[in-house]
Amino acid sequence: MAFFDSVIDFFSSLFSSSSGQKADLKKIEHYLKNHEPSIYKNEMLLPSFGEAFFTLYKHTKLIGRILDTTLFSENKNKVEKCINLLFCSGLDEEGRTLFHDLEFENRKEVCIEENNSSAIYEMQKKQIEKMLHSFQKSIFLQIEKTLRHLTLLKDLCDFNYVTCIRYFNNSFSPERPVSSNDFLPVQFQIAEQSLLDFYYISADFEITSLEAKALSFLLKMSDLPYDEEHQRAITIDLQKILGVIKKILSSNNILAIVKLIKKDTSISL
Repeated sequence: MAFFDSVIDFFSSLFSSSSGQKADLKKIEHYLKNHEPSIYKNEMLLPSFGEAFFTLYKHTKLIGRILDTTLFSENKNKVEKCINLLFCSGLDEEGRTLFHDLEFENRKEVCIEENNSSAIYEMQKKQIEKMLHSFQKSIFLQIEKTLRHLTLLKDLCDFNYVTCIRYFNNSFSPERPVSSNDFLPVQFQIAEQSLLDFYYISADFEITSLEAKALSFLLKMSDLPYDEEHQRAITIDLQKILGVIKKILSSNNILAIVKLIKKDTSISL
């Protein structure tokens, strides 16, 4: 009897697990169906998804160009200057002077001009210690965090949006104007890999006023005019990017869709 009881318990657990999985999938589907704005219906991703990718395509162009020609330039000297600029942005006037004095060329020049090299070395050592102590302050930790956010933003700018847009509008061309009527629903399985790729670069995405300020500084060193129009465009682009990711292409939404595609609620990305 004990053997048969164990067999019964085994099959009961299987059916119970299956029933629980179906219930959880129903909950996920209900969540997606009732999402505002509408993004899903009957295993179809709705046009709003395509429009979301198109919005990111448009509003990552300027920021991508700024980052490509500054922090992520192939010119290593320019990259170093950009990083120095961002660090100096968090310093007061005394700190900026100290940072400037400690740059290699300036230190070398002082050593050449002064006769008492040992005194100069000792002074520079104290300056370096003072600067390193400053690096522990929260402002520098925040600048380091900002640099990480800008790296994530660069990945976002480099994402292949055209492929995603063409799921919903197979005649899409960057050279032609686009309207909301051009986007059609698609089977959600088609976009699975692109959604996963986007998830991995956007799940930890975060933008604050500090990133906007940093981009404004970098605009000065880019190949674009430093004017009010471009500064305003940066702010608008960041707002659009953040809005789309929060409202439509959020990590929660993408994970929910992937779980439905796989029919597996235990998936974690």
